[in-house]
Amino acid sequence: MDKQKVVFTDEEKLDYFIKRVSELSHGDEDKIRNEIDEYKSDFLGNAVKALENEIAQYIQQIRSKGITNYDIAKSRLVLEQKHELIRMREDKKNDLKSKLTEKAIAFTESNQYIDFLKELVEKAYNSVAEGVLSLNSDDIKYADDIKNYIKAKSGFEINIVSEPLIKLGGIRLYNQKTGILINETLESRIERIIDKIALDDIL
Repeated sequence: MDKQKVVFTDEEKLDYFIKRVSELSHGDEDKIRNEIDEYKSDFLGNAVKALENEIAQYIQQIRSKGITNYDIAKSRLVLEQKHELIRMREDKKNDLKSKLTEKAIAFTESNQYIDFLKELVEKAYNSVAEGVLSLNSDDIKYADDIKNYIKAKSGFEINIVSEPLIKLGGIRLYNQKTGILINETLESRIERIIDKIALDDIL
């Protein structure tokens, strides 16, 4: 059977210590107790004094810089207002992103979308001449139409692959020889619009 561990309080430990010392000191219990009380008083007193001195130095440092309680409260209010402004901007950006995403999805389901893709591809190939064209899984059905359009317009034979990282639509063209990447996905366009609006807000 396991023995139950006995836990003593600090006072019980101190009383036991004094009792044992008393047994060895031939009746000098009061003297030892007084010495212990003085030690405790000095120790705690010095600790409190050190803390009070530290606080006083900090207050003096603030006062020497001409900073008042009003200044501190005002600075805190300004900081809280800045945090609120940042939160409002983030909410505005998220709301705008949600609305633009809805519009982008609706656009991909319209008859104009395939013509939009063809124009993007034509401009991209006119810029880099060659490269692998990436579409998302929903747009890969337009691959043959895009290939035929580009061959008729520019004479390019293009390679088209499905890219799972493209969620909404648009294109991505990568030229491995030059390392040039043209990113005209709908996601990237939305991010550019949001960044432009955020920059205008700051300026």
